[in-house]
Amino acid sequence: MVAVMEKDSSKVKTAIVNHKPELDLFWLYARAATSRDPEELRDLSFSDCDPIRRRVAANPATPPEVLEWLAVDWHPPVRAALAENPRTSKEILSKLVKDKDREVRLAFAKELAFRAYEIKGLLEVLARDSEKDIREKAKEALASLKADNVVAHPAKEKRPFNKTA
Repeated sequence: MVAVMEKDSSKVKTAIVNHKPELDLFWLYARAATSRDPEELRDLSFSDCDPIRRRVAANPATPPEVLEWLAVDWHPPVRAALAENPRTSKEILSKLVKDKDREVRLAFAKELAFRAYEIKGLLEVLARDSEKDIREKAKEALASLKADNVVAHPAKEKRPFNKTA
């Protein structure tokens, strides 16, 4: 089926947009999550299947203009998935943290808490650096994080920080 799909991309694009049942949805889900092809991701972002658009929104290879398009998607989980994408611009993030939907704001709160937890772990590594000025700057930043009570992440068990990395 994949070989057939690759031969006539115009039929594939039409089928993706119209969500034709003859296409293997699991294949499309996988492509939406793993594709590095900007054109394919753009096509997938127009799918009428919410889970496909959600995977495109979280995919780091998704082009910025597609992320902007998905930031106004009608389905809250699609907008929430943008929190996971490291390429989501600060402008989009600034709008989505004020989103009218609780699910979107909660996704951003969880992701930002996780990032704070990751940063804390990286700063702990730098606090043991061989260079004194680096150690001091890292300890200063750690003190700032601890003062703001950013010392642990609620989903720590789910996505632990690997201090050996």
